[in-house]
Amino acid sequence: MRQFIYKPSDLQLEDWPPGELRLDNIEVTEDPARADLFVCPGSLAVFNNADDLYRLPYFRGNERKHVFFDISDSPIRYYQPSIFMRCNLREGHFNADRNSIAIPWPAKDYADLVPLPDGGFQYDVAGHMWISNQARQVALFACECHGGLTYSLRGYDEFHGHVKDPVEVARREREYRRTMQASRVLLCGESESGVIPYRFFETLSAGRVPLLISSGYYLPFQDRIPYDSFILRCMPDYSGEPARMVYEFVKGHTDDEIVAMGQLARHYWERWLDSSKWDSILAEVVLQRLELVQCE
Repeated sequence: MRQFIYKPSDLQLEDWPPGELRLDNIEVTEDPARADLFVCPGSLAVFNNADDLYRLPYFRGNERKHVFFDISDSPIRYYQPSIFMRCNLREGHFNADRNSIAIPWPAKDYADLVPLPDGGFQYDVAGHMWISNQARQVALFACECHGGLTYSLRGYDEFHGHVKDPVEVARREREYRRTMQASRVLLCGESESGVIPYRFFETLSAGRVPLLISSGYYLPFQDRIPYDSFILRCMPDYSGEPARMVYEFVKGHTDDEIVAMGQLARHYWERWLDSSKWDSILAEVVLQRLELVQCE
């Protein structure tokens, strides 16, 4: 198997946008005629629509051999038989582009938070998040008002990436880390329908149990990862369902069982979701997908 890797100049660019796709352990060829696979390292954000893909000099006639990726919230669909690797894979994407593959957001590695703090869990549920929609606000409010839950909950008016004060950024990060380690369940609410929040992958990285509050999404590598063994999930809800789910979960499981679920979450994060290993993980998945396509 040989891969041909496009250069920015092939699209009249000086450089690719931040974040590039690399596939390890696949021979590289400079001759497109010998290529079994064509890789566009730059994010799909450099293309505005399906017709734009034909700006690539070797796309026409090789559509099924092309691999693209996207680490944005873009809802654009391309209606092509290429392999589209997306951090934002929605049901609509998959229905349009059947070779699409869901990949995780590149979350931080919180390995140092996996061990329980001295004294064990302090909270049943925690959630520190930007209040970008009503579902997030209701989830926080419902858990705070439940009466049967211990909690650390905080809603912010702005996205954390837009906070300019470095002292405030550091304070939020310290508090987020502390409560993530000390909590049995972490609230992970969607900001946009179909887009899985960063908090979900950070929670798995930290070896904790997330409650994914989202809709219309595809979980990364869900054919390889038994998510329901270590996560909770519900649709965006305005009646208090997240609080009821957390309460029933923590009352129905011992701390040892919750710890074991968190350890399983961490195991699968390391195997399939750790972005520092993308070069090899994504290469493995792409090669398997190409083999399936060739057998059709």
